[in-house]
Amino acid sequence: MATSLTKHIFLVFFLTSIINVFGQKKFSPNLKLYLKGNSALIGNNILSTHATKPFNDNVINDFSNLKFIDVDDDSNTFSSSEANLNIIETDAEIEYAALYWSAIYKDDKGQRNRIKTKRNGALIIKEVYKGSETRSLEVNNILFKTPNGIYNPIKGQIVFDDFKNEESYPETKPYVCYADVTNLLKSNTNFNGTYTVANMKATEGYATGGTSGGWLLYVVYKTTNATPKYFTSYNGFKDVYKKPVDIVFSDFKSPEEGNIETSLLIGALEGDQKFKTDKCSFYNYQSNTFTPLSNKVRPKLNFFNSSITINENIFNGL
Repeated sequence: MATSLTKHIFLVFFLTSIINVFGQKKFSPNLKLYLKGNSALIGNNILSTHATKPFNDNVINDFSNLKFIDVDDDSNTFSSSEANLNIIETDAEIEYAALYWSAIYKDDKGQRNRIKTKRNGALIIKEVYKGSETRSLEVNNILFKTPNGIYNPIKGQIVFDDFKNEESYPETKPYVCYADVTNLLKSNTNFNGTYTVANMKATEGYATGGTSGGWLLYVVYKTTNATPKYFTSYNGFKDVYKKPVDIVFSDFKSPEEGNIETSLLIGALEGDQKFKTDKCSFYNYQSNTFTPLSNKVRPKLNFFNSSITINENIFNGL
């Protein structure tokens, strides 16, 4: 259920085969692995204009009345969304699994009012946003369901929560949380299938700049025929709105000859699809130049475009 998100961009990077990152808190190493294997990433939003129907309209998020997605037919949950994991290697063994969730969460509920005035004979319409002024501090408590399983209560680590900070993001108050769910996936005889995250918190309704929220499940697995790879995770939180942010990857050894082959897995609590100003680039030290990333579903100047994609295809693993 892809939805248009807020203008602020908060990055979550996973550079598989070399490194992975979650990303106003400085990035710090969380995990380092070197093994024969691969990685996978799935996820979904938790807010849309409808509780169960997909939403893909190209609109400015400020003007969208967003509500919780809730697809599980369970009266004990107020929000829930799903995504499917499909690891094709038959001998795959789960080595590591991390769950991340993040949202705009200034208030439980936001409202928008339009004030009409006249100036020099012209009609002026001003949008005024007001919140409920109530908000839970327990953003790290959610429910997580593995394929063919029941909900497990998850108490994650709060990587960042801006609610008590009066200066950083006064209009949005974002948070991001992390939990190691490796044991839950390892204990499942079949880790492929539908994963569900429920009771994740975010601002419903309207908010200045728009509201948004979603989750990611990042999985590293061993498989016999894969080449050896480095996997390194960093937890942190960075705002890249109207200013560049450099993320430096280090402490890994690349091949001494030939090309470096890697996969870049990125998640973002991101910018509206209509705003074509964001990009993601690799820096070349030798030529002192930046190479912007792009493909047919992610343009150079709208790389973070409120879509969920794998390679050059829209992700529809639902």
